[in-house]
Amino acid sequence: MRDEEQTDDSRDPLALALGRQVARYRETRDWRIVDLAERSGMSDKYVWRVEAGEVLPGLRNLVRLAQALGVPLAVLVDGVDATPIEPRNRSYVAERKPGRPPKPRP
Repeated sequence: MRDEEQTDDSRDPLALALGRQVARYRETRDWRIVDLAERSGMSDKYVWRVEAGEVLPGLRNLVRLAQALGVPLAVLVDGVDATPIEPRNRSYVAERKPGRPPKPRP
């Protein structure tokens, strides 16, 4: 059984902010999570995880959520603070060695 009270919150700040935004729009419509899930074509567990900040949805799922909520995507993400994002390569992207030019694209 998972510990419900976690003192170390390692969730992505962007995912948390976006999840709060989705939940706020859902709650203003007096919808349950299952209502938004049905309208967006997603599982209620996935919508719950989005709202809890456990997962950061991709663009396609953000569009589906925005459409289900009846708001433009820009409105859904407006005010979501993206300042914690550090522009860096993901760990699986190979780093270029200094002094070497990038490989040409085919």
